[in-house]
Amino acid sequence: MARKQPRRITSRRGSGKGRSGADTKSRSNGIIASFSRKTKTVRVPLSKLPARSKAARDRALHALSLIRRRGYRLTDALKEEKLSAATFRKYVGPALLPSKPGQRIRVTTSDSFAREMLLPSALGDVPIKVHGYRNASFLAEYRKAVLGYLRGHGADTLKAFEGKLIEGHELITDPQTLSALAEQGAIKPEQFYASVGGEA
Repeated sequence: MARKQPRRITSRRGSGKGRSGADTKSRSNGIIASFSRKTKTVRVPLSKLPARSKAARDRALHALSLIRRRGYRLTDALKEEKLSAATFRKYVGPALLPSKPGQRIRVTTSDSFAREMLLPSALGDVPIKVHGYRNASFLAEYRKAVLGYLRGHGADTLKAFEGKLIEGHELITDPQTLSALAEQGAIKPEQFYASVGGEA
């Protein structure tokens, strides 16, 4: 019986034909390209954000509030906050709802973003971390009430916040205490965020 000769396998690497050539190379390039297109999200604690980034984030949150509470168009909100669309999406992207090209942007009714806001204390305004849109809105309404009182609208608006807490801190509602702090320049009720003014 004649001995069977082993089949010789020739390499076609780089030939551009068959599975070992163009097809494999094409698939490999596609995978590499898809990974290179992906943007890796890196979460940085709020306390470690550079001052410039923190200010941009606060402006993005304020722009989100303008859209959510006042019905602003995206372009108008960005213009008022001097913010680019890319920066806006970078910081508040999870709060944006899917929309078709040309359709007016829609946002969620609430969010869980942490905000560094100012809280009046016995020593003046102190920055605290406020979690979520509802808590931030509550603190913003309180600061509006304080501002209204200091502008001569009476102390009745402060009564709604008597005994209330925000992130474990009791809100100051004593008119005399607030007046004294304002006279010393220790509180600025018109400023909401620790790094920049604006509503929650």
